[in-house]
Amino acid sequence: MKTVTVLVALVTAVASLTAVASPWSAAGKQKYVERCIGQMEPQLKGMGDAGVFCKCAANGMEKTFGTERYEEMMQATPNPNGSSADQQLYEIMARCADKSRTNK
Repeated sequence: MKTVTVLVALVTAVASLTAVASPWSAAGKQKYVERCIGQMEPQLKGMGDAGVFCKCAANGMEKTFGTERYEEMMQATPNPNGSSADQQLYEIMARCADKSRTNK
């Protein structure tokens, strides 16, 4: 019986990893990007392209969290040592920060 329980848990975990996130609405995604650019431009101050960063972040969050995990994403803080959602958000933000610096 213990083997069956472990197998069910493993199958459930694998299924959750391969689930496809539902896309955000185009209007909602555009509003996020516009708001993000307004907030990031002063912070980047010539160190990167806010538009590149924000579009990358929106695409990454949409792909990773979709609409199904939106609330979890909103509660997350980019932290490499935090919860799973924190770590996922950190990876997205770090990748996008690198991308914004190389595309300025």
